[in-house]
Amino acid sequence: CERNGMPFGNPASKRIDSDALSSVLRLIQGGKCIVTSVRGINTSTVTAHIQLYDAAASTAVTDGTTIPDWTVRCAASSPSDGDGLPSTGLLFENGVVAAASPTQTTIGSATVEVHTKICVI
Repeated sequence: CERNGMPFGNPASKRIDSDALSSVLRLIQGGKCIVTSVRGINTSTVTAHIQLYDAAASTAVTDGTTIPDWTVRCAASSPSDGDGLPSTGLLFENGVVAAASPTQTTIGSATVEVHTKICVI
């Protein structure tokens, strides 16, 4: 995986591609893991937020109630500016559930689409 265009982290890390992350919650990685980087390209005409939740299944996340454990902002029709993650990554005890939304804390039904790459160990 890469961070800021440079090789990063454990060589055992793997990249998970999500071609169209949207308002539909999706289990990205099951089980305990460390997220080492998040990158996205927003193909929508509004700002989008990649939302990551520490959860074992998408059904464990309730829109409007469950607060994301991490978000990454992507301006309209643009790539993300960076992920702001700690240099050691971020531990997810149960797994990683992800969605994309025009707001930072709720998912809603607005249509956004973000092509996303998430690296995990």
